[in-house]
Amino acid sequence: MRMKAMWCAERRVRNLILTAALFAATAPAAGASVPTHDAAPPRLVAVIDSGIARTPELAHVVTAEYDMASDEAREPFKPRYDHGTLVATILLRQSRQALNIISFRIDDPAGCPKGLVPPCQPSAKPLVNAIRKAASLGVDAINISLALRDDKAITAAVREATARGILVVLAAGNDGRDRPGNLDMATAGFPNAVLVGALDDSGLPWSGTNRPGVGTSAYNYAWQHGVGVPSVTASGAVTRVTGTSFATPAETARLLQCREIRAVQTTAMGCDMAVEVVNTQVEVKVAAAAAGGYSRDKPSRSRRTHRVTISSATEAKPVARPVQMPTPPQPSPKARPTATESPITQ
Repeated sequence: MRMKAMWCAERRVRNLILTAALFAATAPAAGASVPTHDAAPPRLVAVIDSGIARTPELAHVVTAEYDMASDEAREPFKPRYDHGTLVATILLRQSRQALNIISFRIDDPAGCPKGLVPPCQPSAKPLVNAIRKAASLGVDAINISLALRDDKAITAAVREATARGILVVLAAGNDGRDRPGNLDMATAGFPNAVLVGALDDSGLPWSGTNRPGVGTSAYNYAWQHGVGVPSVTASGAVTRVTGTSFATPAETARLLQCREIRAVQTTAMGCDMAVEVVNTQVEVKVAAAAAGGYSRDKPSRSRRTHRVTISSATEAKPVARPVQMPTPPQPSPKARPTATESPITQ
């Protein structure tokens, strides 16, 4: 039953790709004032997370879902947890071009151990299979708003995907450290992988974000707004969310837009990775790349030069969990949720 469901999902994806190709081949010639890239087919993005609900806002873009973690197929687009839906909603809202999203559900059917917030996954296998399946479908980008344990199999899967030119965008984590999480994957996928940190409404690094560090291998790090970001839960409830999980899809959208621009232009302003870290002797300028609220004229801690160190030590934690702070910070007045909203930090 599960194999049949996955086969049906794959057939829908392949039909989608074929339809997009036919559209590009048969679209009428555009007028001189209309850029050629306006007729490009939708970008295909894999969101590896807790599953995605087809809310009214997402129904037309979430084209397929693969359940990578359950032997018995769970009902598609009916997630147990909100995380994936929150991420996908932000991705769609931040995107400036047409998107189609494929959901890869990796949350453990057994739920999370006590004290951890879902989605959780104790095995590397669903993550590895999800990354490789997404790559085989020819996605343009893979969004991973999860804290991953350093694992050789996951790292290898990221390396394989990025070697095919696929963007892999990962949350930097919310532990407030001077080194980011998911570092092994980011270095393995360089230069097509990027870690994302969260900025507050003032354009400063959020206190809970894991900041970029300097290590022996190159990796990319970018900043995006990640405090009090508006989104929608799986049930359709309006909320505001905080954390690098929710800064990550904004960077995914930005990088896809940059690829769109570069398809018709030699250079694209603002399309470089925010930080490239090379080795322990290099000083790196941390440049904010927030979608909004950041002023280049304002003195900002996010623009200082940093010299920091990193560690690749494996931590004792599940392979995947949402990047979440134990206690959400109080939102600033202009980011305060309305009476119908509740803040979420992940």
